[in-house]
Amino acid sequence: MSDTKPTASYKVILCGNHQSGKTLFLAKLTDPDGQFTGQTQATVATNLICHRVSVGDSIYKLQLWDTAGQEAFHSITASYFRSCQGVFLLFDVTDLKSFRDLDYWMRLIKDHANEMPLVVLIANKNDLPGNDDPDIALNGERKSYKREVDNDMISNFCNQHGISFFLTSAVTGENVQNAVDFMVRKLSENRRNRAQVEEVALSRAQGRSCC
Repeated sequence: MSDTKPTASYKVILCGNHQSGKTLFLAKLTDPDGQFTGQTQATVATNLICHRVSVGDSIYKLQLWDTAGQEAFHSITASYFRSCQGVFLLFDVTDLKSFRDLDYWMRLIKDHANEMPLVVLIANKNDLPGNDDPDIALNGERKSYKREVDNDMISNFCNQHGISFFLTSAVTGENVQNAVDFMVRKLSENRRNRAQVEEVALSRAQGRSCC
């Protein structure tokens, strides 16, 4: 796959509150067999990962930007929305605040993007609710996790904003690849539709110039 020229390249941003699982989501995508150790390091500003995805007979290059969720870095994160084609907006299903802050993130995207990108909502950490295994620890903290955001809340938010969502686990890999494949397919459809519109507009313009 690495020697094949990609059909297209897309810039995709990962954003959302601190500790929503953005870095681990990317780690699971690029290394599906990797094991989660329970320790993650907060992203400082941004981190770029280039990844190739095969969908059908085509190969696509993704520039995946992992952005910091801490408020101090939000102005830096906002600048990356300007030229992106897609956004994975992540929240933690066991953290109600991370869900309530999604409206803030949507405003940030709309206010700073040159053209509204394709947004896919990632309802992450779906492996945690109801898991009382005492060996489960995140950043050294051991506790039971309860789901604070149900599917109806997620669906209502997505209907309001006209976006799709995936329930994911960056630990088990649940729906990580599916979400990325969906993003690539939709971006490719948008690209083809835009090309067709431009072709029709050009054809009409040429027709008028011949009159």
